[in-house]
Amino acid sequence: NKRLSEPLTKALKEVEMLRQNLSNYEKDKQSLQQTKARLGNAEKQVKNLEWENEVLQQRFLKVENERDDLYDKFESSIYDVQQKTGLKSMLLERRLEAMGDELEKKEAQLAEVLT
Repeated sequence: NKRLSEPLTKALKEVEMLRQNLSNYEKDKQSLQQTKARLGNAEKQVKNLEWENEVLQQRFLKVENERDDLYDKFESSIYDVQQKTGLKSMLLERRLEAMGDELEKKEAQLAEVLT
């Protein structure tokens, strides 16, 4: 009896250890499946964020180009206005000078008539 009880006890302990290992294996397997699912979701989220980032970068470049174009048009408009204003000022100065000359002539003629 004693001869059989030792191997039986040993076998029962081994069976208990194997059951525990099986239980741990099942838990690990389930944990792995959950982790794989979370990883899959995280990868999808990363792809979505990368796509969104690409779209936003393209929009940013478009807006940046529009801003640069508007600034160039603004500078060009200011330059045109400055040139036109300068030309008008020059024409007005010439007219004023001509009118001043004309006034001097008229004053001289008037002074001649009065004397």
